[in-house]
Amino acid sequence: MPPTKQYPDGYWKLEKPTRRGKWQEIDPSTMKPGSHPETHTHSLPRVSNKMYGLPKGFNTTKFIGRTLDEVSFTLNTICFSFDENIGITVESSLEHCDRDGQVYRVAPPVSDSRLMRLVGGLVESADAATDGTLILRFNDGQTLTCFDESADYECYHIWFGNNQVVV
Repeated sequence: MPPTKQYPDGYWKLEKPTRRGKWQEIDPSTMKPGSHPETHTHSLPRVSNKMYGLPKGFNTTKFIGRTLDEVSFTLNTICFSFDENIGITVESSLEHCDRDGQVYRVAPPVSDSRLMRLVGGLVESADAATDGTLILRFNDGQTLTCFDESADYECYHIWFGNNQVVV
């Protein structure tokens, strides 16, 4: 939907047809009917030349103090699972800077990687840039940088429990 005073970046809503031929607004988090604030979802602001980008003012503090429990790979993704049900699934490229300052650019499909060296690390700081870049700095000096580098495809997903941010 177009921008309004309440929704400056526009909004979207999920509706389903009723038996009476009308439309019922649905809360996308429960897939059940809901009130106006539950059924009208803010659209993400459009970042130039990016599909979605990080939301304006994205709060990275949820990453701070989290331990990276697992790094896993599929044919098209690299998954980072942190404690407290937080995760990042990368579908494009990323950079890993190891303890020695060596920088490695990695993208799926992955046949060889040093990313496992991050497992067990504690996130000390996290930053989000307006271009969609997410940087996590670990307690042992390593960094993980996720890039939003495609206007046509999703580059990574961030999971906070059941909430998802698509970049």
